[in-house]
Amino acid sequence: MDVDDNVTGEENIIHAVTDHIHDSKRQKQHHPERVFLVCYHLPVLISRPNNNEGWSACWSESLIAKTEQSSVTKTHDTYWIGTVSVVPPIQSENEKQAVRNVLEPMNCIPLFLHDEIEDAHYLGMCKQVLWPAFHNIDLLEMASSGWGQRECYDNGGSGSVSTGNDLNANFFFNTHDAPTHASSVSSSFSPTSESLPVSPTTNTTKTTQSDWDQSRLDVWWSAYTAVNKIFADAIASMMRPHDTIWVHDYHLSLLPKLLDTAARQQYVDGTASSSTTTHHNHRRNYRRTIKMVYFLHIPFPTSQVFRELEHGEAILEGMLNADIVGFHAFDHARHFLNASKRILGLTYESLVGGLIGVRYKGRKVIVSMSNVSIEPDIVDAALILPSVSQEATFLKQKHGERSIIAGVDICQRLSGISLKLLSYERFLTDYPDWQPKVVMLLKCLIPGSRRTDEADALREVRFLVRRIQDTFGTSVIDYQELMGSSLPIDQRLAIWISSDVMMMTPIRQGLNLLPLEYVFCKKEPNYPGVTIASEFSAVCSVLNGALRINPFDVQITATAIEKALSMKVEEKEARRARDINFVASCPSGLWTKNVLRDLNDATFGSYADSSTDGEQESIRRKHAAKKMEAVESPKAILARENESALSKLDVDKITAAYLSCKSRVIICDFNGTLVTKEPPGKYLKREILGTAGNKPPTAVVSALNKLCADPQNTVFVVSGDSQKNLEDAVGNISGLGLAASNGACFASPFVGIQNSQRIWKSFDLGVDWNAVREVGDGRVFLNIFL
Repeated sequence: MDVDDNVTGEENIIHAVTDHIHDSKRQKQHHPERVFLVCYHLPVLISRPNNNEGWSACWSESLIAKTEQSSVTKTHDTYWIGTVSVVPPIQSENEKQAVRNVLEPMNCIPLFLHDEIEDAHYLGMCKQVLWPAFHNIDLLEMASSGWGQRECYDNGGSGSVSTGNDLNANFFFNTHDAPTHASSVSSSFSPTSESLPVSPTTNTTKTTQSDWDQSRLDVWWSAYTAVNKIFADAIASMMRPHDTIWVHDYHLSLLPKLLDTAARQQYVDGTASSSTTTHHNHRRNYRRTIKMVYFLHIPFPTSQVFRELEHGEAILEGMLNADIVGFHAFDHARHFLNASKRILGLTYESLVGGLIGVRYKGRKVIVSMSNVSIEPDIVDAALILPSVSQEATFLKQKHGERSIIAGVDICQRLSGISLKLLSYERFLTDYPDWQPKVVMLLKCLIPGSRRTDEADALREVRFLVRRIQDTFGTSVIDYQELMGSSLPIDQRLAIWISSDVMMMTPIRQGLNLLPLEYVFCKKEPNYPGVTIASEFSAVCSVLNGALRINPFDVQITATAIEKALSMKVEEKEARRARDINFVASCPSGLWTKNVLRDLNDATFGSYADSSTDGEQESIRRKHAAKKMEAVESPKAILARENESALSKLDVDKITAAYLSCKSRVIICDFNGTLVTKEPPGKYLKREILGTAGNKPPTAVVSALNKLCADPQNTVFVVSGDSQKNLEDAVGNISGLGLAASNGACFASPFVGIQNSQRIWKSFDLGVDWNAVREVGDGRVFLNIFL
């Protein structure tokens, strides 16, 4: 899921959490290395002054909070950079300075954006373009297949009105008035008849109004680049050599390239006082002194979808300027590699350390896959809160002896809530004995960041909830709508403790930590639960004990519900045992440490100064360098062996042999020999061949003319190119023979008028391999010319 919509925290950017500063006045311990954690939303909660009290700030709960047990601040000076959300928005310079002052002890550096730029960047480019595209929603599908459509009805001259109640009036709000956490919920909804869509009258004409407007992309993209530039300028003013900058998520995909440009400019400015020659040498010998990580917390789309983005190439280049590009799932990394290959023509290779390296502008960019779990210490501390046990008891009493199927979902179509309800409806129909024994507890969260999508999804969900209640009774489903993108941790844990099954059915989803939190809450020996996870979610590849389902297959999903509810305790415990060790032992601090270790390994020898290495550091450097070596394929091994076995060309011996012969056969390769080969061409799909349209340099053409002018020479150029490409390149050289398609067809040498058409011939060898052997015998071929 999007880090802003992940229901495990207010602004759930999954990154390293550091030691919580209980006393902001305590003396800080400084470290030689600095890490800047850059995220669009700072992981903090800001409160306005109340009465005579001043501004207050605290870390968001869950992954964003600092913990004493897992901290990058023990080895690095750590800073957070991002924007802040305050209701109502901050306007005056005095308020901005007050926020800076309250965040300074937390090492948080707030950035303030103009409202228009912020809306166009976040609600426009990020949420209307990048969010659906990165979740594999085709642009054509967005424009014409309902992802951005609203249904309207023409009442015969009375104007068009939206169906049902005015959903915007119900729950949509101005961006700056939107609560960002469920703890600030001011209202909730139930599927009463008043809140459900009202069917249009029979004399109305149904039309559709698309929310997709291509003309707005220019404005949104300008705002997107502007916000990335604001972040880059702020960081560039603070960064110094050997800093580590960790950029999080799709809101800031251009930032690594902008920071690389800024670091290069700082280097150039620092050498500007040198002499002209020295200055140019410095520019030529520039090596970046900052290290960068870019981590994407949502899926990366297939190359077919990504290439539809108008600015996809710029986004790819921005990401590739980092030293490490990280993902939570292998599929996401695989799609990124394919996009880099097909759009930019880059190549990649497997490395000894288990990572993947992409060749980009002379550097090796590491692509890594890593998962992060919950913060077990925070969850353990929250589990003993009185509010958790009280809410869990209330839910159990409310639903009596019924088994509880729990779900907490963001209200959007990608969450698959409608598919979950359809499967539950089928389950109640196919297994009527369960109707008085089960209840679905469903929390539908409305963040307000994708308003049209949320309205359409909400309309579908309300309709299905009402249909299920009308058919099977109101007791089979406990449904509630809440404003915001997350539930407070005590409410979540109460739901997990009281439930028997946790069900997530997203159509597309990044790493969602709620299923991991559910598994951890059911760690007690007598309370195992069952997780039903969509195969389209990243968490499905993390939880080995979950029941894996395809949410589009309603019948199979209904069967999985019945299996989960009927599962024996022994099987539940066995499934829990597969996951509990990972869930309880991979907090964000360990994940951060692993990513930074990979970063140090990837950048050893590139940025570090080896002159000060001790013995242990030297050993580690050699180990890191070994990890970054490419894993040799059998083909590469053979090529290396052949290279070592073959001797270099002796020009003197070749010249003597040439002069002593009466007849000579000279065969020249074309691609990569007579003309420069273009490796990207065969990946970009913009041209069929890597040398299409290329012609040899003038010096090469002159040499061929001289060789062909000697009557003792028979000269052929052999290529894998087509006849047309080869003839266009060297076909006008008199006396030159051509062989195209790697020798499958050829044109004999001729002496004639330039640009005259050649006569091409091809071999017809059939399937007689004896004939192939005879032709392949060099002695038979050379006898023709002797």
